[in-house]
Amino acid sequence: MGRGFDKVGARLALPIHFAGLAEGYGEFGEPEGGTSVDDVLDFIEVQRTFDAIKRILLRDSLKQPLAVIFEDLHWIDEQTQALLDLLADSVASARIMLLFNYRPEYHHGWANQSYYSQLRLDPLAGADGAAMLSALLGEGDELSPLKRLIAERTGGNPFFIEEIVQGLFEDGALVRNGTVRITRSLSHLRLPPTVQGMLAARVDRLPRSQEDLLQTLAVIGPEARLRLVREVISADEVLLSQNLADLCAAEFIYEQPVAGDTEFVFKHALTQEVAYASLLIERRKQLHEQVGNAIEELYRDSIEQHLARLANHYKHSPNVNKAVHFLKRAAEQATERSAVAEAESLLHDAIGILLARPHSEERDLQEFELQSALLALLTTRGFAALEKEQPLRRAHELSEQIGDGRKTLYVLFELGQLYIQQARLSEAKNLAELAAEQLQHFQDPILEACTLENLGECYWWCGQLQKARAHLERTLAICETTLPSALIRSVGFDLWILPVIFLSITNVLMGRPDHAMELCNTLVTRPESSAHPYTRLFGLVILNWMMHQLRGDLINVEYGRVSKECEEHGLYEVAGWAAQFSGWFDFWRGERTEGIAKMTEAIEKLNALNSFIMSPWRLIQLGEMKAEIGEIHSAQILVEQALEKLNLSGEGWYLPEVYRVAAKVVLCNSSIDPNLAERHLRHAIDLARNQDTKLWELRATVSLARLLRDTNRRDEARAMLADIYNWFTEGFDIADLKDAKAMLDELN
Repeated sequence: MGRGFDKVGARLALPIHFAGLAEGYGEFGEPEGGTSVDDVLDFIEVQRTFDAIKRILLRDSLKQPLAVIFEDLHWIDEQTQALLDLLADSVASARIMLLFNYRPEYHHGWANQSYYSQLRLDPLAGADGAAMLSALLGEGDELSPLKRLIAERTGGNPFFIEEIVQGLFEDGALVRNGTVRITRSLSHLRLPPTVQGMLAARVDRLPRSQEDLLQTLAVIGPEARLRLVREVISADEVLLSQNLADLCAAEFIYEQPVAGDTEFVFKHALTQEVAYASLLIERRKQLHEQVGNAIEELYRDSIEQHLARLANHYKHSPNVNKAVHFLKRAAEQATERSAVAEAESLLHDAIGILLARPHSEERDLQEFELQSALLALLTTRGFAALEKEQPLRRAHELSEQIGDGRKTLYVLFELGQLYIQQARLSEAKNLAELAAEQLQHFQDPILEACTLENLGECYWWCGQLQKARAHLERTLAICETTLPSALIRSVGFDLWILPVIFLSITNVLMGRPDHAMELCNTLVTRPESSAHPYTRLFGLVILNWMMHQLRGDLINVEYGRVSKECEEHGLYEVAGWAAQFSGWFDFWRGERTEGIAKMTEAIEKLNALNSFIMSPWRLIQLGEMKAEIGEIHSAQILVEQALEKLNLSGEGWYLPEVYRVAAKVVLCNSSIDPNLAERHLRHAIDLARNQDTKLWELRATVSLARLLRDTNRRDEARAMLADIYNWFTEGFDIADLKDAKAMLDELN
């Protein structure tokens, strides 16, 4: 380190556990003085921890220049990677130097930063390679042919050079007696073509007791504490000490002191890999189980700190029960510190082990619990993530094999929600009807609410609002008599919010906007729901913002804050919907470029998440925006795309709006017969009447009245507009009724 720099090691005594810096193999322990990972309960807390670490480093860099070193990034875990990304974005103007080393297979996103530099460690060539060989072998002319042979065989790889030289000494081809001399001709030297081959040859030449010890160390990991080695190997203490000393002398391993113990570290990762690969499979499995048992025995009072290590060893052992047990516990621990990818991998490993076991009720129940835990994790990928379907289907199959009807109904609810989000409405409806048939066997109000909510939602999205209302009202009644905490515990959020949303929007669409707002405002009467991130954000965006959009209220929304909070909690679909509604408000307030950009962002973001419910509505809204600014061709394409998607999904609650916007696009295009616009508007009115959606009927009628006025049919326009306007008995402050009143005054 340069003078004036304060070095900070990779294992910092800060409130976070850098587990991944040793690939989960490194010897144990949380950093002393730091906060346990059990205290890092969710993503937002982890983010705050990262911010705290960043502030500490930035503050210390004000006192003196600071260097922070992270080694072996190719073994990094996702949590540490997130911290490095944060730090890399924060040091541009700070007196901090971040130093990393990693293998070529590691990738990062820092290369485009102007303050990032990369130094590649290339093989030794020419004079550098010759200098290293001279240092190892001496300057004798008789060794020059051997040096050339080694340089050619190794390609200048310094580690390979060292291993070949070491191997030649061990084989007796080289001897040292003051100077180094060669005892055989070059043609009789056996030099493997790879460093792995050289290492394997060296391992094979070891005495049996040393070879066994090296293989055992390879199973333990790149680093092994002496007390763990003693626990695993039941050998004479003197012999063990001698063998360890001999392996250190042969430079297979290095000895280094650690607090209260001695640690042995492999010279190179390849050394460990070759020693590990030299084990027969059955022997390797037995050693993994022995190491696992030893860790349990040594660290029984701090077992939580070693769950990932135990999971790794038992996973490779014949002990299936312990493998599943510790993989599940390690996954739970990884979830607590928001290491989602790590937890997911651990659960997949546990499920894979269980699948190899014979079928039994106990095995199926274990797998069901694991699949359920995996599903909870996959929620972070998004509500509609494709990865969720297979675990849900498998959980459904398992619940039926187990014969637990309650589990089956909960899985059907989750699977139905997934299909709804993906706009697979006919499949969702089939599942909801199947669940409703089974519901009669249980006296469980939460199960009833889940089942009826899914069924009502399927009818609603398809445009059968009246049929949906009965199911949704029953769901709401159950939820209002159930504690929010019980609903959150059962389904992951306050189920109450869903019937409130759909019934509120139904009231608006059916011409009762004041009643809708009354129901909408009940969100504030459930403080426990307001405190739950998903329920609160979902309610804010879908209920509040959508309600104002339908009413035509051009409100200012805190899009940036809400979007950031959604993404902090992994609510990526809600963030996409926030962009959708915010874009609509921006556009119709006059911020047209910003509005179109946000709507386009919403479409792209939600499509990427496989979240297709309301997709045609987004296309129609963007199409109307494009028509407003004169981009008629783009608007026409968007309308056609919306109709195509509607035909595939069966979503129909806003179908009248599609034809109203289609008519608007036609009227903007002078090359299309304007009579088509009238046909579209009359079709929209018929659709709205069939749905009993008075708001859509009013909008389409205002548009048709305007067209009739412009084609000298004012009496017809006045009569039909007065008819629908006079139907309304409330909500005269909403934009559509104001527009209708203004049009009527003009026609009168």
